[in-house]
This record gives sequence, structure tokens and C-alpha cells, in this order.
Amino acid sequence: MSIRFKTLAELKRLLEKKEISSYELVNETFKNISSSKTNSFITLDEEAALNKAKDFDEGKVDGDLAGIPIAQKDLFCTKNLRTTCGSKILENFIPPYDATVVDNLSAAGSICVGKTNMDEFAMGSSNETSYYGTVRNPWDLERVPGGSSGGSAAAVSEGLVCAATGTDTGGSIRQPAALCGITGIKPTYGRASRWGMIAFASSLDQAGAFARNAEDCALLLNHICSHDSKDSTSISEKQENYLINLDNDLKGKTIGIIGYGRLGKIMKRLFDGWEVDILVTDPYARIGDAKGVSLEELLEKSDVVFLHTHVTDETRDMVDDEFIQKMKDGSFLINTARGELVKEDSIISALEQRKLKGYATDVIRDEFGNHK
Repeated sequence: MSIRFKTLAELKRLLEKKEISSYELVNETFKNISSSKTNSFITLDEEAALNKAKDFDEGKVDGDLAGIPIAQKDLFCTKNLRTTCGSKILENFIPPYDATVVDNLSAAGSICVGKTNMDEFAMGSSNETSYYGTVRNPWDLERVPGGSSGGSAAAVSEGLVCAATGTDTGGSIRQPAALCGITGIKPTYGRASRWGMIAFASSLDQAGAFARNAEDCALLLNHICSHDSKDSTSISEKQENYLINLDNDLKGKTIGIIGYGRLGKIMKRLFDGWEVDILVTDPYARIGDAKGVSLEELLEKSDVVFLHTHVTDETRDMVDDEFIQKMKDGSFLINTARGELVKEDSIISALEQRKLKGYATDVIRDEFGNHK
């Protein structure tokens, strides 16, 4: 039985039923990596990984991800395993400790098979800047996989591993996931610890996950995300179970979009056939065939809100002054996930205070130079 292209959840069930051993999983993983032409990995840890697999098979290891081989992006510090960040400068760097994300996944029983290739110091979006060579897209070796987490995305897409970690500053998980045809997620800033994660831009960097589907990403986030006293930007909130609402039906839900330009029409098409209602408040007054409503009505009636506002000098004259003022002074009520109405000084303040918990917030920008 081949494990290639199986999901994390599927491998987990196979291990639980003892239909396959962890040693077989890890052994086949390295065989697949050795025949790969994508250059997804910089460093492998075969001996240690096989030993950990044996420990699992002998009943010495347990955990939610026990016995599952995964890959770590090569900017997470891994104790006694080379961490290069895609650079010659760190060619011989052997960290003396594990990053918190690595430690969390290890505590859950997962087995790190190696470190994935990446743009040097995460500066790039094509994975062509790595000192260790360009990563290839498994769908077409003449094309890039995206970056900077291109090695992780390519490894999952090619079926070398069922899951891998990544980091995202301005799209370094989401973009390669899209280019490689898999699922990737960047959690809310502060949800995952940055301790032991080599920085690119500390105010934006966030650890996240690559996998074959949303269920696998949820399984990973249950362990990647945690409060960490060693990271001053870590959110001190109760750990969530991201699997709980995974299969909830969207039928009958109302999706609100604070958008501009063609966003309302695009979102309407995106959710076509899902039996959901789309409400849009659009400062450009070009909302396509979606419903145009006031900002207050949208916030009161929506179950989920996508927020994407961007006002520039070039487009300022197209924007309703009343809308800008409401964004600026917070003279509206924000509907939270619990159905409560909360007034904040500004929408940015509301986001900082996590009052929009439960909302899917896309790119959050305003004309005053704030970037959240």
C-alpha cells in the first residue's frame, strides 16, 4: 500500500487500526524524497526519524499526531539538526534548542523527516533565491512553486509528506499553497509562537501549515497554535479546537463584505450555489449583483465578515466621506461572533482587542497608513 497523497487524517486512521506501521510510513517517505526532482528538502534526518518511528511502533510514543512523518520549514530551529534558512551564512548552524512550534508538534508525536527548502531568509515569492537551489513545482518542473515556503508546499503537493510547516509574512504560505494546488493557512498573528523562528519581519511573521485539505490543517493548528511566554506577541487565550466547526453547514448563513471595486461581485460568484446570503457595503458604490446595504446593517446581520478596505490618494475622491469617517471614528456598532454589539474607538481598535473573533478578516488597511 502506497502512502503517497494520503491525508494526515487517513494516515492517522491507518496507524490507529495498525494497518501500517510508522516505520513503513517513514521509510517510504525517504524513498519518495530520494526520487523527487523538486529539490524540496535541504536537510534530511533519516536515522533519527526511523528511530522515532520504531519507538512509536513499540508503544513508547503517543499523541494526536504520533507516528506521522512531517516536514519543517528550514527557518524553524531544530535541536541538533541543521537550520540554514536557505542561506550559505547558516550553512553550518546547528541550533541547541527547538522552536516552540517544532516542540509542540514533536510533543504531539509527529516525526520530523527533514527541513524544507525556502527563499533565502524568507525573502522571495518564487523559491529561486535559496543558496541550495531552486525548488520546482511538482505539477510542472519548469514552473516555480511560489515562496518563500516553496519547499514545504512542493513536498506536500508531490505527496512526499502529508503535512509541513511554513511561515507567512505577506503571503509565503497562501501563495505557494495556491501555486501547488494544496491547502495552506496563516493563523491570526500571535496565535502561533515565533520563538525559535528565524525572523524576516517580526511584526508580520506567523507560523502556519500546509496539508492536503482543511481537516489536516486543523489537526496541525491544534498543536502549532499555543500561548508562549517566551514570545511577547503571543496571544494569551484559551487553546481552540479547530476541528469542532469544520463540518458545519454554511446553508442559510449571511456573509458580509466590507469591500471595494469588484470584490462584492467576485465574492458573490465565489459563493454561488452555497445557499448563502451575501451583503456588501461598498465605498465605491460598484457592488455588482450583490446586495448593497449600510455598514450598520451589514455588521448587525452578518454571521461572517470579510473586511477589505484600501483607500489611496488616487482613489480617495471615489470614496464616500461618511464611510471614511465611520472607519476613522468608530461611530458604528460591531457585531461579534457571540451576537453582542460592541462599540470601539475604531475598527482597527476592535481588531486589536480581538472583538472581531470569529470573523474572517482579509487584508485590513485604511487610508491612515494602518496595516493589520
